[in-house]
Amino acid sequence: MWMFRPFRFFTDCERGQFFMKTTRISACFILSLVACLLLGSCDYPMRVVGRIPDPQKSVTEFFDSVCEGDFKKADTYLGDISIATKEEPADGFSGKLMGYLNESYRYETVGEAKTDRLSASQDVIFTYLDFSLLADDLRVRSSRIGKQYLSERNEAYTEMIDNAAVLTDEGATLVAEEALDWVMKKNPEKYYATKTFHIQMKYQSGKWIILMDNELFEAISGSFAEPGKDDAD
Repeated sequence: MWMFRPFRFFTDCERGQFFMKTTRISACFILSLVACLLLGSCDYPMRVVGRIPDPQKSVTEFFDSVCEGDFKKADTYLGDISIATKEEPADGFSGKLMGYLNESYRYETVGEAKTDRLSASQDVIFTYLDFSLLADDLRVRSSRIGKQYLSERNEAYTEMIDNAAVLTDEGATLVAEEALDWVMKKNPEKYYATKTFHIQMKYQSGKWIILMDNELFEAISGSFAEPGKDDAD
């Protein structure tokens, strides 16, 4: 015959079953509460991919690579966009110009990186050789050196066309190189520009990818090439 029994009259077996049920319910409730707190307070990328690196680290490593002239390494922070040229100019006017450009690089991060879910941003002060500041002085100096070559009538670098002495291609190249060296060795920082760039990033494939814009590309590359997707070699 069934009869009401207060808790104190439960059998040992019934009391054990009761505690097991209430323990499971309590554990589920606590886990749900903790999950809700975490979802409300933690950053979204942390919930999606676990612990992620500081985006500022990617920015500093990218600009360190640029300042060291290691553009292939810098490319690894740009996803499928490339700033590395297929063939680096080793000598000649282009080679000298690229060398002076690389020597001009300086950078400094401003504050901490800001994150918003799978996006981030970091302000960077970047110094580089501005070709627009260099062009006028380079043209004037080239003109003076060119006139000197023409007055000397050096047959290796000049030729006669319509009874007028003109520079050969080799002569013109030599004039440009000498003019560039003269201008840059006199006061190179006169032609440096310093700007603050707002670097945008996205978290992709387990790392922060820098979103290259045209302004930053031109500052780094000197407009030698247009940014494009990497080709499989």
